[in-house]
Amino acid sequence: MKTNPRLAALAQEFADNKAGLDYLDILAGTEGRDLTATEREAYDGAITRMDVIAADIEKVNAASKRHDAVADVTATITGAGVKTRTENVVDRSLVTYDPASASKPYRPAVVVEDLGTELKTRAKVGLDIANGRITRDAGDEILGRALAHGVAADGTAPVTIEGDLIKFVDAQRYAVNAARALPLPDNHAPTFKRPRLTQHTTVATQATEGDVLSSQRLQNTGDTVTKLTKGGVLALSEQEIDWTDPAMLGLAIQDLAEQYAIATDTTLTDAISTSAAVGTYANKTILSLTPASDDLVPAIASAAATVYGNAKKLADTLFVSVDRWAVLASLVDSDGRPLFPTLSGSAFNAAGSNGLGVASFTGFSIMGLKVVVDPNFASNSWIVAVSQLCEFYEQNKGLLSINVPSTLEVQYAYRGYVAANVYTQGLSPFRAS
Repeated sequence: MKTNPRLAALAQEFADNKAGLDYLDILAGTEGRDLTATEREAYDGAITRMDVIAADIEKVNAASKRHDAVADVTATITGAGVKTRTENVVDRSLVTYDPASASKPYRPAVVVEDLGTELKTRAKVGLDIANGRITRDAGDEILGRALAHGVAADGTAPVTIEGDLIKFVDAQRYAVNAARALPLPDNHAPTFKRPRLTQHTTVATQATEGDVLSSQRLQNTGDTVTKLTKGGVLALSEQEIDWTDPAMLGLAIQDLAEQYAIATDTTLTDAISTSAAVGTYANKTILSLTPASDDLVPAIASAAATVYGNAKKLADTLFVSVDRWAVLASLVDSDGRPLFPTLSGSAFNAAGSNGLGVASFTGFSIMGLKVVVDPNFASNSWIVAVSQLCEFYEQNKGLLSINVPSTLEVQYAYRGYVAANVYTQGLSPFRAS
């Protein structure tokens, strides 16, 4: 049975509109935002047009079958002398992508025979982005990076895996685990507001009986918190999945999840460090990078007092970078004993509890402050903090996979939405003297 030109044209237009929708989805996703009003109009228009096309395809397909049946009967009666009408089929080939038109919004075509160059261009862009074939060039502001393929430099993976995979990475989210964890608001917007009190009510002594009591309105403001999209993607060929050790796929997905953990933890540590640097050094405690034990203890107490003065909350956490953790572990008292020894040590000083050793980043405290060591803090970081004023919002969307038949690949992505909101009032960092 011959291909019906009208049916082919409708199918191609449907595919073009679908590619345009994919393009807009990918564009908004890579930029971490919602669709603009113009893009939303184009998106809704494409969906409406696809519904119409789908209905037309069903009608044309049914009519084509009927006509083909009649044509077969006619051919048997009239023989080879029957003349057929030549169809003028529109060329549906996709044009070469032109970066100069990239800033124009995608507009679905309404008439098949008048399919514009822009629509065909946008459809090709959507398809090429979806298949990871387009990379970002100078002057091109919308295209994403090409996908990484395979799990080895030469594109191949080991046939068998002996033992566990050795990796030099720490995916523990130390800062995130210590902060106040909150669900990400589902407000369908890239930002949300956190209310903060700016003016209290007042209470005072009544001057005399019958006098009006002290009165002042309660005022608050909204601090804007921005959502971020964190994620990574990897394309594995069908051959890699089928011909290598089954554990390889699991290792690749696990590594994506670990890299997601590191990236999201860095979002919070960066926010803490940035908030700690806000304002003048008047709210920061001066401390040498190699302090003596009799300098560190007063500095911690002073920083804790600063936090309470600003936040009216008691500090409960000491955030430190790895190099500052090493300094803490090496401190000794005037008799040469470890200032914060492990429980198995021969000496124990009251300033340390549960022991500060070099075999773990967790499980110890100093002067009542839980010590949180995080390798994602920049060097020379030690910050006395109220953990409840370090907020971390997250919607972990987890693993997403999609088959790409044209290249016999499976694309795996691990992604999520996060936001950090840290109040500078709840932080008091040390500043090197």
